[in-house]
Amino acid sequence: MSVLYFILLLGVLIFIHELGHYLAARAVGVTVTKFSLGFGPKIIGFTRGGTEFLLSAVPLGGYCKFMGDDPENPPAFDDRKKGFLTTDIWRRTVIVLAGPVFNLVLPLVAFLPGALSETTLPPAIIGTASIGGAAWEGGLRPGDRLLAINGSAVRYWQDMVDIVSANPEKDLEIVIRREPVAGQDGRPGPSFFNLKVKPKKILDPTYRQLGFEKALGRIEASLDRPLPVIMVRPGSPAQAAGLKDFDAVSSVDGVKVWSFAELMQKLREKAGRQVTLEVSSIDDQAAEAGSVSARQILMTLPPQAAPEGSATTTDAAGKEPEDAGISDGSFVILEVENDSAAAAAGLAQNDVIVALNGREYNDPGFLISELSQDMDRDHLFTVRRGTTTSTLKLNLKNPEWQPGSALPKYLSAGFKVRRVTVQPEYIPNDNLIGWAFVQTFKRTADVFVGTVASVAALFTGRVSFKQMGGPIMIYDLAASAGKQGVMAFLSVLGWLSVSLGVLNLLPIPILDGGHLVLFAYEGIRRRPPTMKERTIWSWAGLIILVLIMVAVMKNDIMRKIG
Repeated sequence: MSVLYFILLLGVLIFIHELGHYLAARAVGVTVTKFSLGFGPKIIGFTRGGTEFLLSAVPLGGYCKFMGDDPENPPAFDDRKKGFLTTDIWRRTVIVLAGPVFNLVLPLVAFLPGALSETTLPPAIIGTASIGGAAWEGGLRPGDRLLAINGSAVRYWQDMVDIVSANPEKDLEIVIRREPVAGQDGRPGPSFFNLKVKPKKILDPTYRQLGFEKALGRIEASLDRPLPVIMVRPGSPAQAAGLKDFDAVSSVDGVKVWSFAELMQKLREKAGRQVTLEVSSIDDQAAEAGSVSARQILMTLPPQAAPEGSATTTDAAGKEPEDAGISDGSFVILEVENDSAAAAAGLAQNDVIVALNGREYNDPGFLISELSQDMDRDHLFTVRRGTTTSTLKLNLKNPEWQPGSALPKYLSAGFKVRRVTVQPEYIPNDNLIGWAFVQTFKRTADVFVGTVASVAALFTGRVSFKQMGGPIMIYDLAASAGKQGVMAFLSVLGWLSVSLGVLNLLPIPILDGGHLVLFAYEGIRRRPPTMKERTIWSWAGLIILVLIMVAVMKNDIMRKIG
């Protein structure tokens, strides 16, 4: 199947490219004598409308052959407009440009089915906000529903992300709806607020790697709403009730709790009574998949919890254990992978992360996100191990990576914490068609800009040529995407199509960009290139392409060996 995926992927890319040349030639009156998928000996073919359509033996390319493309054998005088080299420069330019343009348009078709499949979308409801972040400082709190930003209606989470991303360090006027606190008797109706939030400016990490700057706005808010994760003191009422380390508590007597502080408050209020806790254990596969499947735990609380501020011993997490024997486990390291950045830094199981780069976090999700913002720097972890606090230096750069290596450039952080989240119920996508077209266009534009930036980085030395891939890499991509399903395959198809379109526009002889250079030369000199000039240009292009092909094949082979 992998071979079939590869042939299908390559075949579609080549067909679309050559179809662009073919249709443009027909549109401007130039005769196409051959349309071939592949090079070399003919496998099958047929003739229609004066064009011979071929499927050839070597599937690594394709071509359109035009009337009059041999300067030594021009068409008859009356047919000069039908010949490629004898027609007007503008017609030739249209024909040549059409191939890359069709490749750049193909993603608009390839990405569309994925966008159309999103019939429901997450609502614009704050799941959690990082203390000290722009959302928190502006007054946004978990559970807030965003209604409008700067006068524009906001319904979906993506609406908020788009506006925030486009406005770094600019004040945003946000209208929110805030529900009353759950469990209040006779509680009032929802409240509406106008808040001012100023997104933090970050630089897109991918573009920064390529030597370019793309500013984005971030408010440090997440759609996910984490549940409080606990540690259990041995011999405590919590352990006797059946609670375990790293259990996630979702409710107390049917009332939702969204933070460790809320959990502790509820337990204090019910001191001396029996309570029912809904918890999700660490071995609960449904919870790991993102949907919490809770079991009920009956726990009898001591008559009176330890008064706030009283002198008590502290546990591994540095929290007051309370008489119930429960402490905060959100930042307790569950596991450290061998040979990871965390292991190299000295992080260990059961360490408690106190701060990252001097900043304390209320949700490990934001801490982990911070690591990905700048993967080249040293990150300083403040951790507590037992009663000792220390600072450890973690760097995600892979010391064994070099350009062209099969090894990843960056290591995973390599430590795990227990994080269980819930999301609000998705709501219908009320404008599916319009939304799908907008998202498809945005994604295509992002891929195009990213590809151009990557090519520019290649020529400026920011990206090594050893990182380029050839047919073997494309084969691996096709095989992997094909196994993942239609949407993944179409995604890879769209991405590679943009790459093919951009690369074909480079001013390299034989490529479409090389033809455009010759047309410009002809327009400036006011005469077509001589046969000698064409020969030199063609041989130069052939040599360049052969060298590139040899180099990328070498890269592919070395990656396979690696």
